[in-house]
Amino acid sequence: MKLLLEISYSKLERETWRGFPHTTKRLNAVQEIDVNTVTFLPYLGTKMLLVTSDVQNVVNGNVYRPLIALVGVKFSEKKVPGWFTFVSDGKRYWCEPVPIETSNVRVRCQCGDFNYRFSWYDHRNKALYGQPFKYQRKTDWYPPANPLEVPGVCKHIGRLARSLKTSGLFR
Repeated sequence: MKLLLEISYSKLERETWRGFPHTTKRLNAVQEIDVNTVTFLPYLGTKMLLVTSDVQNVVNGNVYRPLIALVGVKFSEKKVPGWFTFVSDGKRYWCEPVPIETSNVRVRCQCGDFNYRFSWYDHRNKALYGQPFKYQRKTDWYPPANPLEVPGVCKHIGRLARSLKTSGLFR
């Protein structure tokens, strides 16, 4: 059964660039982020893989916990050549590498950039894991945080995604 594509990670990155083409932060600043630990939590029955990480901003020391939920993942509890392997709760799993252009994802981060700029628009585009951040605009004289209303990702999610590309989970 083929899943209907709601939004892929690549699309979220493209939308972030489209909404903020001149920024020096966000996806331009992922080198400022260290990935300390990555945790994989497979949901075999629903074919979902939750990937979380503790990441630290090397400039200011702040620690965040971005999350990428991959939907429609094929798992195996037996070794499959060419598949990505990980350990969860002491048990080894394999999963087919996830096509970054065509696989549904959900994302979340607790940083202000994500919550104020992207949380609501990711929710509207079925790309948010969990409930949207309750943001209420307090001024009308300052431009909105996301004037084009694009879904997107912060640099913490972007750094985790690059780590997953390097590890072979994303293809």
